[in-house]
Amino acid sequence: MFSIRNQLHNEPITVRLMVATNEPIIQFSNDQSSLNTTDIYLAISSGSCTIDWGDGNTTAATGASSTKYSNDYTAAGTGTYNIVIYGRTKNITDFRCFNEPISIDIAQFRRLTNLTYLYLFGDSTTGDIANFSGLTLLTYLDISDNSITGDIANLSELTSLTRLSLYGTSVSGDITNLSGLTSLTYLDLYGTSVSGDITNLSGLTSLTYSDISSSSIDTYTQGTLPDWEGTAIYIQDLGLDVTEVSDFLVDLDNATGSPGNGTLNISGTNAIPNAAGLTAKGNLEGKGWTVTVST
Repeated sequence: MFSIRNQLHNEPITVRLMVATNEPIIQFSNDQSSLNTTDIYLAISSGSCTIDWGDGNTTAATGASSTKYSNDYTAAGTGTYNIVIYGRTKNITDFRCFNEPISIDIAQFRRLTNLTYLYLFGDSTTGDIANFSGLTLLTYLDISDNSITGDIANLSELTSLTRLSLYGTSVSGDITNLSGLTSLTYLDLYGTSVSGDITNLSGLTSLTYSDISSSSIDTYTQGTLPDWEGTAIYIQDLGLDVTEVSDFLVDLDNATGSPGNGTLNISGTNAIPNAAGLTAKGNLEGKGWTVTVST
């Protein structure tokens, strides 16, 4: 059950997602907000679902492509609205509800085992990421800017993921647990409590965007990096020492062909690079990279 507030009357609107048997799949709790339209995006591989908006309106949801379903509560007036989604809910492959002032407990998403796309950005979502451990069909998981906890080890089997965005959550664990997600093109761990050695990202050769800034990742061990040509890499404010910063720059320079055309920001609380690091910085810039270091 999730709750939003009617913008006109500032009253809670309570939403519950259920299967045809009326067994809850996702429970949403009350939250303070102010809006008069609820938007839910769904894709269903086969069959259909019905959205009962709780104010007398119902909407049929069908189709394999993500579709926005909306209901405006302005005319309904003050009250609490129990929204029920029922039907072939286990065939939902795409669920999106984002930038809504709602509170969602993710515990029961674990039952939507056909999900390939889950986008809950910027809601007041809560729960443990262990609930996603069995959703092995996921290719897109963005639960950023929410009160999510848990160990990223629970995501280590989601090898179909191409996008993983956890920034602004309270997840933790060692970055090593993501080293097997070799299909990732987008990784955002900004501000999380994920820890470990940056070197463990070296196997993610398909990355085009990576942000681990302000996380608990605080080590770089000199080694071999992939040719991240065209990749945006943000590793600010990790407290890396002069050797670690310089070794990263040298390793990236050695791995990068010409032109490189990437972006690297390794500034903030990271140390100023030594002479070898500054030489590598210049080489990267000569290959087309934009490089920002501490000064």
